[in-house]
Amino acid sequence: MKITKNLLGAFILSALFFGNPAQADQTGDCTAGDQYCEQNSLATTNTTTTTNTNTNTNTNTNTNTNTNTNTNTNTNTTTTTGTQTNTNNNTNTNTNTSTVTEAVIELAELLGVCRLSRLEM
Repeated sequence: MKITKNLLGAFILSALFFGNPAQADQTGDCTAGDQYCEQNSLATTNTTTTTNTNTNTNTNTNTNTNTNTNTNTNTNTTTTTGTQTNTNNNTNTNTNTSTVTEAVIELAELLGVCRLSRLEM
């Protein structure tokens, strides 16, 4: 029996907690802001006026003037300097052999004393 009483008590308690909450209607008049008196009406008036005027004026004037003058003066001077070196080596060897005999023969020939041929010597 104890279990039945406990179940019955649990059922009653759950019915109180999980059932519809209790509500009460307001009675009488009160001034909003006083203790236990709330204002539950709200009147909101919004008036918004927005005027936008945008004026954009863009004027672009571009003038490009290019004047190019090119003057080229070229002066070319070519100077070639050449140096030539010539070296000549001459070796002359003269060998003269004179003997008194030959000189005497020549002198004799000049004087007409005798005529000997050089081959005879």
